[in-house]
Formats: sequence, structure tokens, C-alpha cells
Amino acid sequence: MKIWRHALPLLISGLVMLIISCHTETPVNIDNQVPSAEIVMIYNDTDTLFNADDSLFSFTDFQPSILEGTHYMKVRLSDNQKLYRVILSAEDHITGESYIIKTLNDPQEGEITLEFDYRDFPVVQEQNPQEFYVSASVSDESENKTSTSKLGFKIVKVFPFNLFFDALGKIEEIRGDSIDFRSKNNKLAFIQFMSKGCLSCVEEALEMKLMYADTLSYDLSKYSHSLFGNDTFTEAEFLSFVTREQKLPFDCFWDGTGSVKVFFESLLGKQIENEVFAVLPNGKIIIYDYLEGDFEPWIHSMYDLSYPNK
Repeated sequence: MKIWRHALPLLISGLVMLIISCHTETPVNIDNQVPSAEIVMIYNDTDTLFNADDSLFSFTDFQPSILEGTHYMKVRLSDNQKLYRVILSAEDHITGESYIIKTLNDPQEGEITLEFDYRDFPVVQEQNPQEFYVSASVSDESENKTSTSKLGFKIVKVFPFNLFFDALGKIEEIRGDSIDFRSKNNKLAFIQFMSKGCLSCVEEALEMKLMYADTLSYDLSKYSHSLFGNDTFTEAEFLSFVTREQKLPFDCFWDGTGSVKVFFESLLGKQIENEVFAVLPNGKIIIYDYLEGDFEPWIHSMYDLSYPNK
């Protein structure tokens, strides 16, 4: 008993030290290595626009133009662990805002090829062609990340509603008419998405209703508003909301399958829920930000921006 009485504190002390050492010892098999990524080449079916492996090849930002057809970016990747994702991005040369163009999950080390064309780029600049810095970023499963260098390209702008028609054709309005959105080209067009129970969405729709009624200040032939209700409504509920509850005078569409929402998300490069944005006559898209001001002055500012000499 005396032996145990003297030995027990030593055993406890040793056990505590063992536990502490286990928790303070540097963990093993932790990946701290950042992947590497390098653009090797950008080309299309007829021309090479950039070639890093050609010592005689000189590239100048914004000189080549991506006009039409499929383009390819070849990227060289390496890492000591499994790679997770590669993202091809376009950075707006004017604002610095970045947009996701393409995503590739579970890429392999070595050289990979990403496909893209001018229709993958957002319409965000006044000028045509637009100017974007194109780059690729890669991450591994331990969330280590890196990016390639940026290369500047001129991207020919396509009116969003031409792309919309190519993707979805005519869209049936909730009251039965089929609308060809290409008729909205070269005019100001407001696009609104709303879910059931969104009170701010209702307020925005009613502000547009007032603008439609103000024919002395605004020429209705120069602008339009299209309201899309998602699948939080049934088709019957959305029809009742449009025709009975609010008696909205503009085009309204029930996007029950979400196909229209998905299209505009791909165009804007972001997820949208209860959003309003303006497509200007030149094709540029401006998203309403409620943090920057009230909706009513914003819609009037979009009209003034579109028609400064009205």
C-alpha cells in the first residue's frame, strides 16, 4: 500500500505529461503546400493568342480580341495532394470586379484545358468590345490556393437578350402572350425576380406601376419591366397576385422551373433571389443595390442614364 501511495502521484503526473505531449506535438500529414498554376497557352481553332512556352511569342494586354467560337486555355497544375477545383475568372478592367466564367472540379495534375467563349462573359461595360483580365485560380482539398498571372483580352459584347433568346426562345407571359425578349434590345429594360412573401419585392413592383402610369415624364416605348415569380408561388397564385391583387400593367412570368433564373445567374456571375437589375440600351447590366439608396430614385436614374437627352 505504501508503494502504491508513493507511486500513484508519479503515474498520474506521467499520464498528464503524455496527454499534453500528444496535444502539443506537431500534427502529421497536414498539407501546407500551396499548389502551382501557370497559363501555358490560350488559343482557338485558327490562332494562338498566348503561348508562354514560345520565347519568340510576345503578348500585349488588350490587343487580341476574342470574337466568336470556342477558345481554350491550357493550364499547368501541380500539388502534393489532391486538387479540388480550378476557376476561370474574368476581372473587369474598369471596376476590378471579378466574375466566374468556368469551373472545373477535381482536376488532375499536369496540363488541363478549359473551354470558353465570348458568350460566357458578363455585359458590364459601356464600350464594345469590353476589356477583361482573364486568369485561373486553383485550390486543393486543404484549401491552399493560388492564381495564375492575368492576361488582358478584348471581348466582343453581345446583347443579353440575344443570348436569352438563343437559350430559351420566346417566354410565355402569365396572361398568355409569348414574348420575344430581343424586342427589348436598344431600350431600357428592368428585370425583377421575386419570391412569395417578399414585401420589398411588392413595393418595387408598385413603384414600377407608378412609373408606367407617369406617361408625361416617361416614354413607355423606351423602357419595359418584366417580373418573374419563382416556384414559391403556384402558377395560379402568381396569376392572382398579378391580375387581381396588384393589377400589374407590365409583363409578368411564372418561372416555375427556374430556367430563367439560372440563365440570368450565369449571365450575372452570381446567385440571384429577390433581385432587380436594369439592362441599358447599350447592353450594360446594372444591379439595384438597396444599400445605396431607395428603389424609386434608382429606376428614374436608370432612365436618365439611358436617355440623357430625353
